[in-house]
Amino acid sequence: MLGFTVLQGFWENVRLIMLSGGIAFVTTFLAYGGVIRLKHVLPVAALAVAMQFVIFPLIDLQRGIERGLGIGGFLQETFSIASDLFSSSGRSLQEEQLNNIYYSWDTRLYYGEPLGFLDRFSPSPLDEVIAYVQDMGNFGGETFLGQFLYAIPNVLLQLFGIERPARGGEILETSILHSFTNMNYGVFAETYAYFGGFLFIPINLIVLFLYLSGLRLIYGGGRNNYFLAFGFSTLYFTFCNSDIADIGPQVTIQAVMNLLILIAVILAMGLMGRRPLRTEAGT
Repeated sequence: MLGFTVLQGFWENVRLIMLSGGIAFVTTFLAYGGVIRLKHVLPVAALAVAMQFVIFPLIDLQRGIERGLGIGGFLQETFSIASDLFSSSGRSLQEEQLNNIYYSWDTRLYYGEPLGFLDRFSPSPLDEVIAYVQDMGNFGGETFLGQFLYAIPNVLLQLFGIERPARGGEILETSILHSFTNMNYGVFAETYAYFGGFLFIPINLIVLFLYLSGLRLIYGGGRNNYFLAFGFSTLYFTFCNSDIADIGPQVTIQAVMNLLILIAVILAMGLMGRRPLRTEAGT
């Protein structure tokens, strides 16, 4: 599963997906009484170095691959870029494109040292949103509650003649950049755009409370709970690379579907005579 999420991150050009398997593992490890030791920290540090110098540049350069190449063409281009990054001469050919990506403000990939590595896992920067709100004023909270309508299937909304508002991420990008490419501003940027700085903290506390309450309602408490670790890993990065409209479906419909799939897998393993989950008592 760890390897699968890393490959999925490469395929979708999304770094955060690469970590979902690791988050699931660490959450499960700690929930079942595990202790973080030096032997765990050292491999993570080595992996962080590899991410900074190879994996992240590869994903950034992947975004320049021509669309419509098909699976074979996409993989061929990816391997070609990877080979360049492992050679000094080949890497120098890619440096100019990487620098253009990192220093272009509208792609928000300006990773300065020494916090460049941490920036890649933090919620999307708020600076252009703050600048826009201070200059133009906030959007107001009128459409904030409407974002939670995305948790309700559209079929039901149509029965009552209810139409959802535009997604918060779409409103942000079209207002600031006058384009729409599904850029990942994140939930915190969205709530700031709606309410400004005065209500930013209390509104986000409410959103976090609803988010965590939904996880607990569906998956239960955290101690010795593999289901919660699984659910947490699938939903954790919503705040960094999505919007409020995505929280509702992920905590409700998607969470339930994830849980049903996981239960089906465990039942299948049980029918095959395997014991997928064991406690110290052996039950």
